[in-house]
Amino acid sequence: MGKNPANDVTTRLTDTSGYTGTHKQRFTESGQGKGIHGREDRIIFDGNTSSASRDHSVKKSTDSLSSSKPSLSTSKSLLTSMSDLSTPAPKITLFQYADKNHQGDRLVLSKQKFPTFKQLQDYTTKFLPSGKPKIILDEDGTEVKSLDDIVDGGKYLVLVAFDKARLDEGKIPAKFKERE
Repeated sequence: MGKNPANDVTTRLTDTSGYTGTHKQRFTESGQGKGIHGREDRIIFDGNTSSASRDHSVKKSTDSLSSSKPSLSTSKSLLTSMSDLSTPAPKITLFQYADKNHQGDRLVLSKQKFPTFKQLQDYTTKFLPSGKPKIILDEDGTEVKSLDDIVDGGKYLVLVAFDKARLDEGKIPAKFKERE
């Protein structure tokens, strides 16, 4: 009594002609697998919003396999984004004044999230007392007034102007005082 090849599990599972629905789309006409391009819809994410010149519709990943010559505008935006990548975004730690146990909020000051110093100041309004405008001091106690004053890896103290005039060493977080 021999095995019937038609009932062999491996034969049935590898026969793509029996596949239906989305599984059928994972294979070419000859039965070869498409790999990840047959399993996932790929989204083109370039950090820009949709417009007439940028189509961000969801496409099958096999659509992106066809090469087309990039236009001049695409090349310029690519060069611009590459120059942004050449200088890494500063990573800083913000500490809340009047909370001596505050461990610090670590931030990456990417140009997308914090394009201006105002966005960084708006972020600091969550520190106590919440909602009030804050000032940012570096480790030397100098007020930071622009993103150019930010140093990668720096520690910064966030407080209200009232507290700056009455700075109490006992209210400064211990982690802020530590030297690395």
